[in-house]
Amino acid sequence: MQDLTKISLEGKLMFRFTDNVFNLWFEGLPKDVHFSLSLNKNSPDINLHVTREVNNSGNKPKYEVFVIARDICDDIGNDFGRYILYKTLTEFDVSKLNSEVVPKFISHDNMKEHEFYFSIEEQLTQAASSFLKYKGRKELRVKNNAVDELEKLTLDESAFIELYNAAPEIAEVSGENIQSGIIITDKNSYSVIHYYGKWYLPNNNITLCDLMIGFCGDKLARQLFYRIKKGITIVRKANSFDEVKHLYKRFRIIKTKTD
Repeated sequence: MQDLTKISLEGKLMFRFTDNVFNLWFEGLPKDVHFSLSLNKNSPDINLHVTREVNNSGNKPKYEVFVIARDICDDIGNDFGRYILYKTLTEFDVSKLNSEVVPKFISHDNMKEHEFYFSIEEQLTQAASSFLKYKGRKELRVKNNAVDELEKLTLDESAFIELYNAAPEIAEVSGENIQSGIIITDKNSYSVIHYYGKWYLPNNNITLCDLMIGFCGDKLARQLFYRIKKGITIVRKANSFDEVKHLYKRFRIIKTKTD
């Protein structure tokens, strides 16, 4: 696993990573166009560009979306992490749960120590052999039948009931740390995060556009989206960087001073 540098979900997603660059492709992009985030440790800058994969690997067509100083990224990293957490989670009011049994919380850590987890793990291992394929030591491919195979998994009901009975009631869960897991009622189950005394659900309605506008501001976010679309248009029919280099205008993001 330590040699793995590429993971792909058939027809949906691909990411490739090395010490110096992170590549991303997803459904909706042309098949031979991807994003490249340059992370060269010897450079004072980090940049994102759109690249087209061609045979001429030393002269690939590319278009830079933005460049930013590495020290600025270090400064805003923690702020961005907190922002993502805030935007992608929605507070969950557990007092409004309608259940005839006492709602309980099963943390993922506790689940891993129980027989129920081992029964699921064994099934997962067997199912994975039908949709996971390694190409050499560096590439892992996930076939598009993964969801169908996972839906065939069956739960060990008796082991799950035992796990539920041993789980604490939600009112008894400690608020001194961060935990992820499942709240179980007689009607539903909820994947949740318990964060210092409060419960949160994933916010599935947030979009990449919302995140960028909220964090970068409307003006910068729209500039970046424009440059992304422009970059894709420019490189998708080019066969070398020489063909597009006259359009290669640098866009540097800077940190403005505040009083």
